[in-house]
Amino acid sequence: MPATFFIVPGWVSVFPDYLTWPEVWLLSQERDTIRNSRLFHIGSHTMYHPFLEQMANQMSSQDYQTFLDEEIGESRDWILDVTGQNKLFLALPFGDGANNKKIIDTCKKFGYTGIRHSIWNTITQSTLNIWSIPSLPILSFTEIEVIDDWLD
Repeated sequence: MPATFFIVPGWVSVFPDYLTWPEVWLLSQERDTIRNSRLFHIGSHTMYHPFLEQMANQMSSQDYQTFLDEEIGESRDWILDVTGQNKLFLALPFGDGANNKKIIDTCKKFGYTGIRHSIWNTITQSTLNIWSIPSLPILSFTEIEVIDDWLD
């Protein structure tokens, strides 16, 4: 089953039981032989997983933009360097910053193709906004019955 893994590059190869960079590369190389395409994509969950929008209240506008450039841009650079992918999505940490123009503009500046947030919802083709895609997050405590219901 195709999947996207949203990773925090600042945590890769740092914490025990987290992915290593060679493992990230291996995941990114898996192929769907029927469609002849990548089976797994690696997305960004920012460089260090901070609250993005809340940080705007703690710094000047210029410092905030530098902060976004580092969190969004550096994460992108690490992932693309390791995986060789040409497209990348951002998953907002904690869902913080959904529909935030400054975050969207920063993602566009660094060549992201869209943003996923954790505001649960469904979308239709007519309501799709590539810069605000809702999700159904599967976390360590998500029960298999809940996932089964989503897939039905």
